[in-house]
Amino acid sequence: MVNRILIDTNVLLDYILTREPFYEDAKRIVSVCVDGKVKGCIAAHSISNMFFIFKEGFQFRGTQRGYEA
Repeated sequence: MVNRILIDTNVLLDYILTREPFYEDAKRIVSVCVDGKVKGCIAAHSISNMFFIFKEGFQFRGTQRGYEA
């Protein structure tokens, strides 16, 4: 049995953003990790990549005020 898997950034985005046609596959991957059947790992650069992608949907108001939808 595989103990750990590396989850690609696009798989996470497919799951979080419910992107078709890959959402169901991404959901299965996340589910087995949540259930504890495997340990899901992500690369450190995935966090910054997702932050960049998500921030595009928000208007930057400065570090003191944060983000506003």
